[in-house]
Amino acid sequence: MHTMFFSTTSPLKIGMEQGETFYAMLTLTRMLVASFCAGRPLLMVASDMKTYAPHFLEHKQMMCYRRILPCIQLVRLLKGDDEVLSSCELTGELINESSYILQIREEAGQVSLTLFYRLILAYYLGNYDVAAELSDKTQDYATKYGKGHTLGARHVFFQGLIAIAMLREQKGVGTRVRRKWQARKSKSMKKLRSWAKKGNPNIPHMLSILEAEAYTLKKDVKLDIAMSKFNAAISGAAVAGFLNDKAV
Repeated sequence: MHTMFFSTTSPLKIGMEQGETFYAMLTLTRMLVASFCAGRPLLMVASDMKTYAPHFLEHKQMMCYRRILPCIQLVRLLKGDDEVLSSCELTGELINESSYILQIREEAGQVSLTLFYRLILAYYLGNYDVAAELSDKTQDYATKYGKGHTLGARHVFFQGLIAIAMLREQKGVGTRVRRKWQARKSKSMKKLRSWAKKGNPNIPHMLSILEAEAYTLKKDVKLDIAMSKFNAAISGAAVAGFLNDKAV
């Protein structure tokens, strides 16, 4: 994925030269989102977003600007530019999540994506109850809206992470609830395994992370085996350039 970041200005420049302003801005939107998903240093991602966001307004590409706003707000919250609410809402200087979702309520895909961004924030901050609630609300994101997109794969990955977190946190809950999270974990790992077998280079480290996390759910966990699995997952994420996943 990192090979695509040769220059964020290229698609913008080429599109503008050809008079294809909308497609230039749409490509720019996707590249900015992909740079966040790929784990580029947060300061660099924030800098790019600050530099290029005005282009959407300058060229009156409000649809693209509206689509990128939740991601920019997420980066601001992770970076500490805005205070994070206990509910982990995507609310800060740029948007108020409730008002924003009200504005886009007819765009089911964008609503689901916005909730997914909030899910990422909640998971990173260890608020697994909020993350679990959002996992339920965005279950169909990858198949309905994120298919073939970087965000689709990331959604499957986070669904697996949250399922494992809930299996670990809710050891005393009923069988039905545990079965739900067990099924979600298995589904996520199955999808990632399938994509990895097909040669997607951005997937193996995600699968390794889920496998390492899943191993800790066993009754007879051996510390040396667990450490080996986590070290392999960390190494894989580092080699792939996903600093965000290395930190997970």
